[in-house]
Amino acid sequence: MENALSRVGLYDFFTILLSGMTAIIIDYCINGDLEKNLTKILNNKFNNIIIFLLIGYFIGIILQEISSIFDKKIKIFKFRQKAMRNFLNEHNKIVKNKIELKEYQELANKILKKDQTPDEYTEEECEYVYYYCKTQLELNCKSDKMEKINATYGTSRSLMFALIIIGIRYLYYNKSLSGVIFVVLCILIGLFYKRCKRFSEYRVRVILRQYKSLNVTS
Repeated sequence: MENALSRVGLYDFFTILLSGMTAIIIDYCINGDLEKNLTKILNNKFNNIIIFLLIGYFIGIILQEISSIFDKKIKIFKFRQKAMRNFLNEHNKIVKNKIELKEYQELANKILKKDQTPDEYTEEECEYVYYYCKTQLELNCKSDKMEKINATYGTSRSLMFALIIIGIRYLYYNKSLSGVIFVVLCILIGLFYKRCKRFSEYRVRVILRQYKSLNVTS
């Protein structure tokens, strides 16, 4: 259990640090002189590198908190909520294989103490099953892959919002966006948006598959 917790801590640390440092570098590329600033940091070596890492970490925390708020409050950014609230029903976009879906419905019926599969599971039932499976994996130290996916999701989400903030900052100081920068920002924001959506859905599938495997082996 301690090893699992330490891995989760490392994933969280590097997710925050990586997103913060990447945001600083992208901001320098667009709004400042990247080569000059990096040269200054490297010339002063240890002290400035430590300061750079600390600033990157704290910016990463700020990005994580901002993106987490948007993730909960604004509909188009509710990636995880959308992924976990309909995966047991027919024609959902998370579990497309019919045989696999039927297996998960049978597991869900046991968890929810249902005698038969209903015409449609409610959002609350889907969410309950999701968190039940997730908790069981954590209790049995089987959450390593799930946390890796969550770290990738968190990094993508933070960088998406970092790019939005950088674009707004550039627009504020320069009054206009060049065509190239606008296109690059739109492509990158779109790319990270797609990654957030994909990894939030993938995480649900991994949790279900690993929970099913846990039940088969136990």
